[in-house]
Amino acid sequence: MSEGGDRPKPDGALQAPVPTPEARKPLVTTRRVVLALAGAGAAAAVLGRFAFAGDPARPRAPAERLVALTPREAALVEAIGARIWPGTPADPGAREAGTVHYIDRALGGPYAAWLATYRRVPRQIDLLSWARHTTGFVELDEAKQDAMIASLEAGTLVGVDGGGRDFFRVIRVHTMEGVFADPAYGGNRALVGWKAVRYPGPFYTITAAEQQSFGPHRMRYRGIRDL
Repeated sequence: MSEGGDRPKPDGALQAPVPTPEARKPLVTTRRVVLALAGAGAAAAVLGRFAFAGDPARPRAPAERLVALTPREAALVEAIGARIWPGTPADPGAREAGTVHYIDRALGGPYAAWLATYRRVPRQIDLLSWARHTTGFVELDEAKQDAMIASLEAGTLVGVDGGGRDFFRVIRVHTMEGVFADPAYGGNRALVGWKAVRYPGPFYTITAAEQQSFGPHRMRYRGIRDL
């Protein structure tokens, strides 16, 4: 998976990196800050089991085969990630980048210690959504989802472990990894994360002129599987 930087510690202490000032800003602002920095030249290196009573519209999970998560868990993780890094088909975000598949694969391998947390906390969020809005979190409109995610980020979402702050930090890190990691790991579909920050991907050779250029690159976007 992605290398470098501190990583959240798995279940138990549920500790996570202390967020930077940018991480404490509203979610959409964080996305804009990343893209603004990228434009300035800083590239990023970087429901099956829970069928709740009265749930008439069990959302379809991501079509790809899942490794660790159930369909409902995957739908919840995808919905949360989509509010951390919002997007549309014309302006791709976490959902369009397939970050849920990056996270799912990681939970089935190197991040297996986080699986219990990913099973428990999104379910708590879903149950709380049912209690407040009589529908699941995935089915909420974006404004209501954003309100719940803002409380999660602030650590004030009553009914969720620790108010949700530590889980927010964890899933935010993993979502951003899924946006910017090489597509070989399951996310960054169609290289949308790299295209957002104009990073062309790995190359065996980059000329001195290309390294010193501040203009738009003319290199073809590619991942490690294209080498």
